[in-house]
Order: sequence, then structure tokens, then C-alpha cells
Amino acid sequence: AKNIKNKPKVNEDPKDAMLREFQEEIARLRAELAAAGEEGGEEGGEIVVGEDGVPRRREVEEKVVQNVVEVEKVVEVEKLIEVEKKVEVERLVEVVKEVEVLVEKAVEVERLVEGERE
Repeated sequence: AKNIKNKPKVNEDPKDAMLREFQEEIARLRAELAAAGEEGGEEGGEIVVGEDGVPRRREVEEKVVQNVVEVEKVVEVEKLIEVEKKVEVERLVEVVKEVEVLVEKAVEVERLVEGERE
């Protein structure tokens, strides 16, 4: 029993986990960009100051911005997909309710028809 080790696991919504992963990737890319800006002499191109105040090579800054934009687009698409799924589920719930009403009416009509036969 002494050898048992419990590892806590956070219950996390998949969308929140994905957003966290994207944020971590953005942070990693920014760190990579900062490291690339500090490396290599003049070969990287013009030095610019990024949004976070860190000086970098223009080409590296543009690549990071492009990667961040791509990640933000993916997040936006995921949000849109989630909204579309919710709308579709709500529509299906309405259809199920309509079918239930029609089934109840059909059963009532069937009872009336059988009542007239007797």
C-alpha cells in the first residue's frame, strides 16, 4: 500500500483544454521568437520591437504573428462549430417534440376510430 502513488487529474472541458494548449503554444512561440531574436548577428534582417516589448528580427516577428493568427483562426472555427452544434441540437429537440405531438394525435384519432366501430 505504501507504493501506491496517486496522481491528481484535473477535470477540464475539452474546449478549455484546447484553448489552454493554444495559449501554451503562443507562449512557446513567443519564447522561441525571443530566443531567435537574441541569436545570430545581422543575418536575420531588421530588428523591430514586438508587441510585448521584446526586440526581434522582423522576419521572425512576422512568422510568430502569422502563427498566432492561425491559432486564433482555429480557436474561432472551434467556437463556431460549437455554436452550430448547439443550434442543431435545439432544432432536433424541437423536431422530437413535434413528432411526439403528432404521435399523441395519431393515438387519439385511432382511439376515436375504434370507439366508433364498437
